[in-house]
This record gives sequence, structure tokens and C-alpha cells, in this order.
Amino acid sequence: MRRNVLQFHYEEIVFILMILATTDLKDYHEGDLMNFAEAILRLDSLADKDFLKQLKPINNKINNYVINRLIELQRELSSLYDSKLHKALSKESSTMSKCLIISRQLLMRLNEEYTEPTKYAEKHMHWR
Repeated sequence: MRRNVLQFHYEEIVFILMILATTDLKDYHEGDLMNFAEAILRLDSLADKDFLKQLKPINNKINNYVINRLIELQRELSSLYDSKLHKALSKESSTMSKCLIISRQLLMRLNEEYTEPTKYAEKHMHWR
């Protein structure tokens, strides 16, 4: 896979981590929450062990621990999947709390400084 495509997918993952590492998502507008939910659903296809190994040239901090935690994060999030995922993001739950912790740990492991998700998207995501 071409480096620029891998870079884009890496940034998608970091964007998802930024969203989930946000302490209080209820302060966001419903449109933002819907965009966040759409991004999070992408984790279903991104959290594949073989695919994640291909991202190592983008960030050499990606190792088996990071890969396994991303897969665990995706599994945790799957319990929230329904047509109203965007609403679940703004409610306190044990699943969201666990996802917040995992996301913050992964951002630290990847050497990515937390940035407010919409600001990260404006700077890094082509679709925003």
C-alpha cells in the first residue's frame, strides 16, 4: 500500500483516539457527534492485525501492544454500535470510560499529543 494511503489511515486512527480521549463529548453539537460516530465506525475495518502492522513505517511506535489495544478498543466500541452511536458518545458509561482510558494510553504510546478532535480534523483530515 502506498505511503500516503497508509498515512491517511494512520491519521484516521489518531483522529478516532482523539475523539475517544475527549473527557466530555456532550459539549459538541449533534453534527460533530455524527461525524465522530462515522469516524469511529471506520475502526471496524482499520483494527485488523495485518493491516495495522503495515502502519509501522508511519509510526515506529506501532508494536504488538498497540495493535492488540486498538483491536480491544474496537471490540469495546462494538457494544455501542447502533443507529444512535452519536448519542452514546455523549453519555457516561463504563464502556466510554474504558475507551477513554485505552485511547489516552494509545496516544501516549504513539507519541501523539492530545488535540481537540475538530482541530485535529481541520489540520490532518482531508474530508473536514
